[in-house]
Amino acid sequence: MSWSAWFLRDAVTIDGPDTKHHHRPGQPDRYRGFCPTCGTGKFFFSGAGFADTIAITAGSFGDPGFAAPEFILYWANRPHWLAAPEGIVLHPEED
Repeated sequence: MSWSAWFLRDAVTIDGPDTKHHHRPGQPDRYRGFCPTCGTGKFFFSGAGFADTIAITAGSFGDPGFAAPEFILYWANRPHWLAAPEGIVLHPEED
């Protein structure tokens, strides 16, 4: 389970130590970026599925006032203890 904020790739600059990447081929293919020091996953992008975008884990911003998500995918797979947030569109699958 993760909360990611999506941006156009051209609008994002990743600073700091070089990240390590892991490529998971398939449909869609995914590339995940990890911190080279602690191994924490920080962002991911896709070659085809969401071309020209990058998703950054919302916790990476360290801002408790960060905007709430507009929608949640895979709501049917959430932990049983997670209650439905008010005002956010819930999709049972990825649609």
